[in-house]
Amino acid sequence: MGEFHDRMQSDLRLARKASGTQSEYLAHARRFVAFYRRPPTELGEAEVRQYLHHLIEERKASVYTQKMATAGIKFLYSVTLQRPEVVAGIPWPKVVDPLPAILDPSEVSPLFAAACSLVVRAGMMLGYAAGLRVSEVCALRVEDLDAKRSAIVVRGGKGGKDRQTLLSPLLHEQLRRYWLAVRPAGPWLLPGSKPEAPLDRRVLQNGIRLAVQKVGLRKRITFHSLRHSFATHMLEAGVDLRVIQSMLGHASIGTTTRYLQVRSDLLAKLPDPLALLRSRPG
Repeated sequence: MGEFHDRMQSDLRLARKASGTQSEYLAHARRFVAFYRRPPTELGEAEVRQYLHHLIEERKASVYTQKMATAGIKFLYSVTLQRPEVVAGIPWPKVVDPLPAILDPSEVSPLFAAACSLVVRAGMMLGYAAGLRVSEVCALRVEDLDAKRSAIVVRGGKGGKDRQTLLSPLLHEQLRRYWLAVRPAGPWLLPGSKPEAPLDRRVLQNGIRLAVQKVGLRKRITFHSLRHSFATHMLEAGVDLRVIQSMLGHASIGTTTRYLQVRSDLLAKLPDPLALLRSRPG
């Protein structure tokens, strides 16, 4: 995309989009332009529609990929190229979120034990015990841990917002052991291959995939499943929904209430409908 790439990257930064969102938008805009091998200024709504149909019908892209591609192309035309009319008629795909995969409490510790490295294990524990996204785990600095207040400061989370979440005594102790064993140089709690750079999120994503295979779990567990499990287990332990909302950084309480649908403790307490039939006369 040449000059358009640099301008779009600048616009994304000025819009304070998260680093992951910036990368996704730019990647999809590049693919769109590369598909036609023409400057985006020479393309219009018909080409945008044709490309999105190509993703759906030929590439068999998921609805999430379609949504990100739509968002990236809309940003390119609406903001960078100042031609919002090109994408004004492009509809957003309907995304129906499935119920999240939740780890049983008995499955969590074996998963940690199966981690391929101390860094991956520490990252997985942060994802579960603090309810963090993988990008938030990788962005943590040592100074973000406040043991005296039992808090982790999450800087620039989704939507560019800062928040606090739980730093439990056991998590702090595990992170202290990790730090003494690894002695990471630089500011990052989980440094990358170069101390001045944070850990690449793919290290943690691949790490949990290998751990799931090693343990033999049949559930579709990803790194984000640790965050889902944190929220569900906190809810089952009686933590107030709004406290969980604050720790997760959800803008709407409606996003947090979806975890009510996966509470196994409530289902276990419900009466057996077949047993109720037996108790009725006649």
